[in-house]
Amino acid sequence: MSNAPPQSETREALEAAIEENPEEVARLVERLGLVNEILDVTELASGALTDEMVQELAGTSAMLLESADGLATPETAELAETVGTNATDLNELA
Repeated sequence: MSNAPPQSETREALEAAIEENPEEVARLVERLGLVNEILDVTELASGALTDEMVQELAGTSAMLLESADGLATPETAELAETVGTNATDLNELA
């Protein structure tokens, strides 16, 4: 048995999100083709990986996650929140 909300609730939530954020939804739709291309390339690449490549990739990913964890300080979180809040203004300055 699924815990997913009924399709009508999902549709209503989606419609509300689109109504509240039309510009963000438009940007998502514009980039959807690129996202699909990335997924296609990832699928092709994953089929071509050797066991050694997968182990190396896993090690690199672990190192990147550890590095990111070290950067996740309260100050960097506050900076990210400030940048996100002021993204429009910052974009206009660029």
